[in-house]
Amino acid sequence: TYDAVAGPGEPQSAIFDQARPLVLSALAGGNACVLAYGQTGSGKTYSMVGESGAPGVIPRAFELIWDRIDASPTTDWHVTVTCVELYNEGFRDLLAHTPAADTATPFAMESARRAQGAI
Repeated sequence: TYDAVAGPGEPQSAIFDQARPLVLSALAGGNACVLAYGQTGSGKTYSMVGESGAPGVIPRAFELIWDRIDASPTTDWHVTVTCVELYNEGFRDLLAHTPAADTATPFAMESARRAQGAI
C-alpha cells in the first residue's frame, strides 16, 4: 500500500504536506524515510528537489529542520541525512564527495559517510 500518491497537477506544497509529519517525527527523535517511486520521467526528482520558485520535499524539509533548530538554541541537535538513488539494483549516494561511492553497497556507503564525518 501507499501512504500517498501525487498526480501530475499536484502542487509542491501539497506533496510536502504529506512528508511534513515524517520530518516532525524525526525532529522528535524518530527515524524517517521519504521515498519517491515511479517510472522514468514520472516526476520523482521534481517532487523531491523542485525548481526555482517551487521547492520540492528536500529543500522544504531542510527549511523546517533548520527553522526548528534555530528556534531552540538550548537544545543539542545532531542531524544525519542520507540521500540515495536506487536504480537497476545499484545504490548511488547523492551526497557523496567521490564518484567511487556510485557503486557502493548501502553498508559501504554508510561506513564511508561515518568515516568522513559527513552529514
